[in-house]
Amino acid sequence: MVELGQNQGAIDVWFERHTKGLTDQQKADLVIYMRAFDINEHYRQNWQGTGFKAQLVAPNKASALRYKAFLDELGEVSSEVVISPPDEREGFDEVDAEESGDEVVAFWQRMMKRYGSEEEYVKQIVNTFKFGDEPGDPDRGGQAADRLRRTAQHGALSHSPAEGSHPIASHCAGKPAV
Repeated sequence: MVELGQNQGAIDVWFERHTKGLTDQQKADLVIYMRAFDINEHYRQNWQGTGFKAQLVAPNKASALRYKAFLDELGEVSSEVVISPPDEREGFDEVDAEESGDEVVAFWQRMMKRYGSEEEYVKQIVNTFKFGDEPGDPDRGGQAADRLRRTAQHGALSHSPAEGSHPIASHCAGKPAV
């Protein structure tokens, strides 16, 4: 067997040359997009249709939201984001502002408006993740919910089936989905 390796220095030089003129944020988004593309392709080629699901843990909440946006853009898998609440006034420019311009805070506000509480938000996402469109017994998602809460500190992206797309969800369910 031939042992393969990579020359990280050459890859870095290539990336810098081809992203010259981009801002640091644009470069970061490009890296996340490339990884989301690879994740999408790996799942599609190796796991799609098997009943198995997946979970992606991002390094922070903003990255989790970017991964979701790019996976949604690719359109071959569906995904949901589970995060812990942002800091109290994180992302607010004015003291009396009702909504934040920060995408993480804005996302959190939408989830709280939609689900009413952090507990309900996590429970609904986990139950959909584990059981599909019919959540089933709300206590059945407890272990997965606990695991997602622990990983949500940094931003977790769990994938669940949606109409017209293929399921990707969490291995934390402990067994393949049916």
